[in-house]
Amino acid sequence: MAGFLSRASDAIRSLLGKEVVGKDALGNVYLRWHETIKGEKVEKREVNWHAAHMLYDPCEIPPEWRMWLRKLRQQPPTPEEMSMSAEKAEVMRQKVAAIDEQERLRRLRQEAMGNQQMHPEASRAGSRAQPGSPPDQPGQPAGAPGPVGTDFKPEAWRPGS
Repeated sequence: MAGFLSRASDAIRSLLGKEVVGKDALGNVYLRWHETIKGEKVEKREVNWHAAHMLYDPCEIPPEWRMWLRKLRQQPPTPEEMSMSAEKAEVMRQKVAAIDEQERLRRLRQEAMGNQQMHPEASRAGSRAQPGSPPDQPGQPAGAPGPVGTDFKPEAWRPGS
């Protein structure tokens, strides 16, 4: 049945003068045809969505096809170009996942450091003082600032002063 409908839709498109130029991985079909407007032959381009009417997402169109639809490129993308683009996108997804994991671990370490600062007796096993410890502690240079934020008074600050 699906084959019959596909052939019927291709026949109707050919009668209307629309040419199928490609199909993407989601099943969207890309068409072009020519119209004469004010004596000039103008190429028109469109996409037949794979989803039902009003349930499509324009962001689902691959960038290469989006460029073709907007006439930012003359030729439709080739299958080889689309597969290379998919490979690049997968590499980029993997890099983003690695960066996200690094950021997650960094935040966990930062959170652990914050917990150590809240409970300094548990974290002072060595001679080095933790950031934010009082300056009179051994291992802290003389004249170093005290805990962050203890001397800030918001009511004393004035813009432009």
